[in-house]
Amino acid sequence: MTTESPSFEEARQLASCETEFRMCFTSTPRGARLARRLTSHRLDAWGFPYESEVNETVTLIVAELGANAVTHGRVPGRDFRLDLTLAATRELISIEVTDTKDDRMPPARPSLPSDPVAETGRGLCLVARLASRLSVEPRRGGRPGKTIRAELDLFSRPDGSDDNGGMADLDVLRARWTRALEGVRGPGGGPDPVPYADNLLGRWREPQRHYHTLTHLTAVLDRVDVLEKYADDPDVVRLAAWFHDAVYLPDRSENEERSARLAERALPEAGVSAEKTAEVARLVRLTVTHDPADDDPNGQVLCDADLAILAAPPSAYAAYTAGVREEYRFIPNNAFREGRAAILRRLLALPRLFRTPYGAEHWEATARYNLTSELEMLSL
Repeated sequence: MTTESPSFEEARQLASCETEFRMCFTSTPRGARLARRLTSHRLDAWGFPYESEVNETVTLIVAELGANAVTHGRVPGRDFRLDLTLAATRELISIEVTDTKDDRMPPARPSLPSDPVAETGRGLCLVARLASRLSVEPRRGGRPGKTIRAELDLFSRPDGSDDNGGMADLDVLRARWTRALEGVRGPGGGPDPVPYADNLLGRWREPQRHYHTLTHLTAVLDRVDVLEKYADDPDVVRLAAWFHDAVYLPDRSENEERSARLAERALPEAGVSAEKTAEVARLVRLTVTHDPADDDPNGQVLCDADLAILAAPPSAYAAYTAGVREEYRFIPNNAFREGRAAILRRLLALPRLFRTPYGAEHWEATARYNLTSELEMLSL
């Protein structure tokens, strides 16, 4: 069964008034399943789509903590409580599960059970591995019970770096979104642009991204600015840049289509006409092939802006290829090399990589050199 995210209008309303979710559940397996399901729904409404790494990780933590409350913290007739909080910076999610049984306090740093085939004792160990921090404390107010708290840093890496565009200025990006949206619909032509920007920014900062990050989004927007004189409608192209990788799951093949459908849902709610919404969606779908027609100036600008990384200096190109490889780390090396080589050959077979006069003059030769060099390295 496939699921769709709530509309941007629904997400906008939720984002404006809710960054916390609190509810009590019966201390039964059914209650634990309901807690898990509602967590996934709430995360999607907050801008972390179903099947994204953030959504799946937090939902798994809630599932394990809920199971722990039902199995080890259950008192007949009493519920367990779930508190889910998204920090205002959208960089941290905290999960608290409180039960009413305090005769057994689990360790803050659980270890695997000594019996390798034991059926219990593994849940908190899994949570400890998934979460950035884990703590256990007595229930507040001196009442019986305990609270297990897990925190997940959304955009940090194990080595302490942040390769999801952490250096990007979010206020600047919100302003760029607002200018592009109002350039298409007119100032005051719809609801507040900022919640829409925040929803997209949350998508672009998901932890499964290593190249397709806010850094990439910013670079594409910068290149659209360079090429805007070649476009029929530069602001429509800018909106397409925002949406072109808004849905990005490396193990899925329909990212461009799902990104286009996201634009088709969001932009009418934001006040964009049906005609311009259709053009944005068409441009997003065009990034599957990066092969715009000769009479498609908007498509030429977007595709050139997206492919300009191919003409980057050696160090930046190396960082790009490393980011792509990290996104596809679930693919074995030999299979990745074969697939990547096929993509490079397809690009090199194009008569022209860049269709705008600027791209052809400034990026074509360097991009072909980079692609050829990478293909040779993959063949070693």
